[in-house]
Amino acid sequence: MKKNCLLLSLALMCSTVSFGQVIREAETSLVYYMPYTTLVFDIEYEEITEQKGPLYQYSERYLRTADIVKEDRTFYRLTGIHVRPVTSADTTRAFVVPFNEKYPSCSLLSLNKKGILLGVNSNNRHNGQPKKTVSQTETEQTQITKSSRPVPLLEEQLIANSTAKMAENTAKQIYRLRESRLNLLSGDVEHLPGDGLSIQLVLDEMNVQEDALTRLFVGQRSVTKCHKSIRFVPTAAMEDDVLFRFSLFSGVVAKDDMSGNPYYLTLVKYLPSYAPPAKGDEKLQAAKSPVCYNIPGKAHITLTDGERIWVDTTIDIAQWGIAVALPYSLFKNDTQVEFYPATGEIKSIRK
Repeated sequence: MKKNCLLLSLALMCSTVSFGQVIREAETSLVYYMPYTTLVFDIEYEEITEQKGPLYQYSERYLRTADIVKEDRTFYRLTGIHVRPVTSADTTRAFVVPFNEKYPSCSLLSLNKKGILLGVNSNNRHNGQPKKTVSQTETEQTQITKSSRPVPLLEEQLIANSTAKMAENTAKQIYRLRESRLNLLSGDVEHLPGDGLSIQLVLDEMNVQEDALTRLFVGQRSVTKCHKSIRFVPTAAMEDDVLFRFSLFSGVVAKDDMSGNPYYLTLVKYLPSYAPPAKGDEKLQAAKSPVCYNIPGKAHITLTDGERIWVDTTIDIAQWGIAVALPYSLFKNDTQVEFYPATGEIKSIRK
């Protein structure tokens, strides 16, 4: 228990919580909360920056390739969308457990740091929360490909008096590198490196030089991995509401930014079915305890751009659930009850 068992002495002047419970001054009680589900949409996309080479006009003439970058530009490409639930305390559904002789086992209630019930007479330390938390929107970027190595130009390229002459000299250097590599691989050289590792180092350096020279013709491309998280609080069912927009030239933009294409969110709401005891059944009402578990609702989530479905899944929504009181008989012995903190459901009951 130790850290998980929270004994809270609350001296509140007539604070009312669920079920009409009232905490009075100098009354020793514990307050816990039902969980509250927020949906976090993790959007993965790439920022692609292309830079044309200074000799791009001569690429087909000397390298016989038309697959080149012809203009400097930056654009974005969506690669994936995932949704996950994040749990917090639902302050609109708070419950009071008094510490008295009627509920002796209530002193062994364990809560997490958010005040959500974890268990009764248990040592449940799972907090049900992802390690990573996010703000309303969060953006991360990771550079994965970028070349900053200088191009290995020779004197004849540097002193060339025209772009055409520079292109010709650069192409000749590429041809010489290719010929040297072929000779090295076939063993047709005067001084062959003594071991395989040395040969590989020479080949690697040749490849690097050829790649740098080739970029003068075909250009270069760098890709930055980007991530943005959007929090969404499900309150009701919805159909084709715009969650965000994605622009080819700006990436993820706000849903009211018409520069991007819309991504439509649909939530189908499923409420739990539960038949409570009749109001006139005094025995069942009296047998209830102040410790409740939650029967969560569910949301079927669909996110689409109109052509492709990016998200299609079902997630438990705690605040759409029903709180049901545990029977008072559980507190007359050492019965252990554990709850799922993300939903408030019963995880296990053991004696």
